[in-house]
Amino acid sequence: YTFNYEALKASNDDLQMRSDWLFPICTGGERLKDDNGNKLHPTQKPEALLARIMMASTKPGDVVLDPFFGSGTTGAVAKRLGRHFVGIEREQA
Repeated sequence: YTFNYEALKASNDDLQMRSDWLFPICTGGERLKDDNGNKLHPTQKPEALLARIMMASTKPGDVVLDPFFGSGTTGAVAKRLGRHFVGIEREQA
């Protein structure tokens, strides 16, 4: 397994990362909506949360599996961080 202690520390003003993380819910431009302004997915996760998890537990080039792919945020963040991804979703897009 991978735990990138130094990466987390670097993203936290060179201090050890706490175990409780606070992130705002998805709003504004990050929130995916349809043409009528309705949310496309009810449980879309904040990109910052997924980025922190991936930075802590993967290395560039690793494969990230999201078995509940939903809105695809995990794949977008994985690609931005240089990771590969596999997404599984049972609901039609």
